[in-house]
Amino acid sequence: MILTFIILALFLPTADYTSQVLTSCLANYRCNTKPSSSVGFDYVSGLVAKATIEAVAAQPDSQDAEMWYQSVRDFGNRYYATGFPDQPKDLDILNACKLYFGLRDMASLGRFGEDALTVAHCDTALQRAAAAFAYYDRTYHISDSVSLAYSGTLFYSGGWWHKSKYINEMWCDGLYMGPALLAQLLAHGYVPEGRTVTQWWQLLVKQFDITWFQLWNPQDRLLYHAFSASPQMDPVWADQDTATWHYGVSAEYWSRAVGWYMLALVDVLEAMGQSPDSLQLPLTLSHQRLSFYLRQLAAGVAARQDSATGCWAQLLQYPVGYRPEGCDKANYLEASGSALFTAGYLKALRLHLLGENYRPVAERAFRGLVEQFLVPEVGDGNALALVYSCASAGLSDTRKGDAAYYLCGKDVTCVTTYTEGKVLGAFLLAATEYSLLSPL
Repeated sequence: MILTFIILALFLPTADYTSQVLTSCLANYRCNTKPSSSVGFDYVSGLVAKATIEAVAAQPDSQDAEMWYQSVRDFGNRYYATGFPDQPKDLDILNACKLYFGLRDMASLGRFGEDALTVAHCDTALQRAAAAFAYYDRTYHISDSVSLAYSGTLFYSGGWWHKSKYINEMWCDGLYMGPALLAQLLAHGYVPEGRTVTQWWQLLVKQFDITWFQLWNPQDRLLYHAFSASPQMDPVWADQDTATWHYGVSAEYWSRAVGWYMLALVDVLEAMGQSPDSLQLPLTLSHQRLSFYLRQLAAGVAARQDSATGCWAQLLQYPVGYRPEGCDKANYLEASGSALFTAGYLKALRLHLLGENYRPVAERAFRGLVEQFLVPEVGDGNALALVYSCASAGLSDTRKGDAAYYLCGKDVTCVTTYTEGKVLGAFLLAATEYSLLSPL
């Protein structure tokens, strides 16, 4: 075990951990290694802003709620017209636009005073996001010819690349960054040009169909991190064996990537339920299919929950303490993936997407987040910190994606001296959902 910090306190079911963490960390956290104040409009700062405005909506009577709202309002108003490009080269930056849904709703209510300008700015940002999405769809997708070469079918056609530089690659992470945003846009009436609403929904669902078919291992009941539809271009990490179903797929089950995917499923199912178009038969069937994916993944992830703490390891298929050959670091309980899973279970319970049999999993998980990762001051100037989050991880011609990489790679540092934004945002989402969980 690498956990060496003193536990902050025993978990208290009635404690307001949302307020504690916001008060301590909102003004001072990092996006990977950079101070959030120096980053601007980024998917990490956007995630924190989204989580913050949802926390305000869940507990508007908190004495600090107006201050938190103003923080997100100022951030959103600063970047609504310039924060992201009209022709984006990755879905990550568009993901930050999710903050504008909650901000628009809160500003429209006028709970903290009339705020028509912010409402207008949110509307502009979301219109821009829809237009940018249309550009991304036209520009960065798996083509018919690539799909035919990879599988002999058109099944993979239209799959969105994770980023423009990751040609023909689809990652679990990207399902939260792209399709989950598009689902909210469609549900709120922001329809990108080039397709009908129903066609966009169908293409959105296809992103899950493609990745589920290619990344889901029914024996391990987990999702691999990514696949390449042109494996010959990615020989460092993509399986080169054409004789197996694993051709083009990466090697390991990384917790945060699987966590993004799980939460994406929950968010998309929520948005489908809010959209009148989901009443059409094709989308009703799509809803049923995504629900099946969620139930399968929820069962697989629950089977990997650490029995002692309720948390999850950096690499899901190995026990805590596992050390791959050639690596001087061991598998550890990881904060951001654990928080995403916790948020996913709790929100799915609230929306009745999962049965009450998952309540113990979710409650154990939230308790674990507090007791394992929320610690006293660690030298960053904050009274509290969230630690043991993986700074970053990916796949490329220099990142092999094997177990040793996810534990010993130069860019996968386990953060212990400051609060990183991905765990901060995910923890806030989980804490907000925990506060909304109905008692038995």
